[in-house]
Amino acid sequence: MIERDLDGIHVLGQALPEYPDGGALFAELADIAAPAIGALIPSIQGSRVDLANPASLGELLKEIDASAVLGAIGQALGRLGDKARFQRVTGELLRTVSVELEEDGKVSKVDLNSPAKITRVIRAGGNPYARLGKLLAFALEVNFGPLFGGGSRASSPAPSAAQFREG
Repeated sequence: MIERDLDGIHVLGQALPEYPDGGALFAELADIAAPAIGALIPSIQGSRVDLANPASLGELLKEIDASAVLGAIGQALGRLGDKARFQRVTGELLRTVSVELEEDGKVSKVDLNSPAKITRVIRAGGNPYARLGKLLAFALEVNFGPLFGGGSRASSPAPSAAQFREG
């Protein structure tokens, strides 16, 4: 379990079971990202990064041309252009996340397991698109961080005894 403060709210993430849920989601994300990754190959070639070492992907991001990265992100987002696919993939990722949300002076736990709850949380403060992006990035880290040099789930801080404040 991973938890932290993010965009003014406390978030907690529990990874999907690796098989079959996590594996199936990873396969779909790979299908979405593959063309974008292919577009980055020219930027990667000649770098001093060891692509066999997943932890070196963070170093690679420091060396790649920002316009190439933005173009690749655009390609990947284009593959999510189908509203049903977008909702299915992002919903599967976000169902691994819960937040503490303060509304009307009360704090409550909200599991992001439905479109209505996701919409409620992203509209609860600030820029909804920015909050959605941060929540998706957190969910990716929770589920697949170790693949890309992030911390393992085992090294994540343990949740406190009182995970969420009620009331």
